[in-house]
Amino acid sequence: MIHKPLHIFVAIALLALSATSASAQTRTKETPILPTLTYTYDQEFCDFKIQFPTPPELEDITSFTGTDLPATSISFLKTFDLDKALRVNANCKAITKDVRNYITQTSLDQELAAIEKDNKIDVIRTSNKGYPKRRLRIATLVGEREGKDDGMYIYQVWVSDTSIFTLEVEVVGPEHEDVDKMLIAILKSFGEKEKMPSKNL
Repeated sequence: MIHKPLHIFVAIALLALSATSASAQTRTKETPILPTLTYTYDQEFCDFKIQFPTPPELEDITSFTGTDLPATSISFLKTFDLDKALRVNANCKAITKDVRNYITQTSLDQELAAIEKDNKIDVIRTSNKGYPKRRLRIATLVGEREGKDDGMYIYQVWVSDTSIFTLEVEVVGPEHEDVDKMLIAILKSFGEKEKMPSKNL
């Protein structure tokens, strides 16, 4: 089981995840001093960006997608002491209009259910919301995993008109304040890029 009170873990996750929404920019509550994130994943084909304290491992996975559209895999691992770790795995893929039309609330609900089953997650919270004005859909699962890698588990899918970003985060091991701060910093850094105005306007 998780070594830290579960409600604290959940509060940390939801704080960070809520910071990726537009409404979170108006937050006025004090937040802890977070570590500096010096590396930004910001590929031209991807509508989303995320930051890390050090460069993650990047792999071009275009050849595995079955199309010529670009795709990147991102892997970040930070260990604290001998028994605490923060893992972040993510993919960003360019998609066609046909693929975008196939991704619906139902299909993402099915994806979250499969993630829960395959990873043996005890789910605490899920959400699946569309934001028509932003041309965006976000599905989220927050839970805990028991066993060898017991700890907090977060999975998100962000879908725009032209790309899809999947984000998987795991916190493993006993309580460690530095892990919590890094987790919040990374999750807060993740989100949509600012849209550039059309040159035709």
